[in-house]
Amino acid sequence: DPVAGPASDPMRVIDALRERVVGAVVVTGQHDREGGGATVLKAPMYSAYREFLEGRERFQRHQDYRGAIPYFERAVALDSSFKMAMQFLAVAHVNLGQYAAADSLVRRVDAMRDRLAPTERDMHEWLRAVLRGDWDETVRRQQAIAARDPQYPLPHYLIGLHSVRRLRPDVALPALLASDSGMTARGWAPQIGALADAYHQLGRHEDELATVARGRRLFPTNRTLLARALRAHAPLR
Repeated sequence: DPVAGPASDPMRVIDALRERVVGAVVVTGQHDREGGGATVLKAPMYSAYREFLEGRERFQRHQDYRGAIPYFERAVALDSSFKMAMQFLAVAHVNLGQYAAADSLVRRVDAMRDRLAPTERDMHEWLRAVLRGDWDETVRRQQAIAARDPQYPLPHYLIGLHSVRRLRPDVALPALLASDSGMTARGWAPQIGALADAYHQLGRHEDELATVARGRRLFPTNRTLLARALRAHAPLR
């Protein structure tokens, strides 16, 4: 997009352009390493993207949704067109049960619908479906993202998570196996729980137990995995 500014202060224009160019380079590099999560039509300001990455680290690796929110908010304040930051901010609010705040952000992105890249659009419609509890639509939207970028683990994880909620372990299991290495490498402990749930629904309790045991080795401080281990043991007694 063109960068505009006052003719009396050309350095402001140059600085803004530099921010966009550096942001584009960084986002492209992140896309090369991680897959389609960085697919955008407009590169964010680099300063905003740095805040976003800090927030995403807290969100993904530590599941610290509350701690991630200020970083996402600063990213949006620095670049009001940074839709991916708005979407992560909305998901953080959803995960905290703050649905009104999430809905407000979704409405902001609604106003930019014509400027969404395909993955951004599917993520936006996925969020709308989450807020209204339409789990069939959540799966369809993530399947569209996964088809576009099969190496990106997040949509596979979300397909699996929502399919578990729909009691469709036959759909959940292959998706969660596809996401497993990528999501655990990102420090996403809920991957283990979703995969264990899929095995549990299929009656594959030994696989469930092995998954939980692996999760406890990977995430030794995660308390919820102990309860899952006890549940997995019960059918084997």
